[in-house]
Amino acid sequence: MQHQRKLVKAATGQPITSTSRFNLEPTLTELFDDPITRAIMRADRVDHRELDALLQHARRSVPFVN
Repeated sequence: MQHQRKLVKAATGQPITSTSRFNLEPTLTELFDDPITRAIMRADRVDHRELDALLQHARRSVPFVN
């Protein structure tokens, strides 16, 4: 895990400051705030507001998700 953190820091110039509850992967918020993710989304013409609305709708639709 420490090795992965170093790779992320080397690739982005920023350390991972918080992670999911299992401490293995970044949260969706962290991913969507990442400049590389934003650039890929722009290139793929993904509107972050529409994606956020879709995820919020899915979250409300699944009763066991907090």
